[in-house]
Amino acid sequence: MSGDIVEFTGSATGSNFGRYQFLAGNGSSWGHIVDFKTPISNGKLMDFHTETIPPGTYTIELQVIDKSGNVMPEKAQIVLTIQ
Repeated sequence: MSGDIVEFTGSATGSNFGRYQFLAGNGSSWGHIVDFKTPISNGKLMDFHTETIPPGTYTIELQVIDKSGNVMPEKAQIVLTIQ
């Protein structure tokens, strides 16, 4: 998928919603991708541009964080392979 745009869709909402963020991991560490401050219900969450990402397999995680800074227990993870 080198040079492609991967569109992530779904929902990122919750009571006391503060923001949602995407993280990327390769099995041993996690890195921050981006934060968004507007809740989304059944819509586009992010366009992920892969042209600067080295080939490999990554886990992309969506986290919703409340206004107090607590990560909500429901998380979504997707495994993405960039060639």
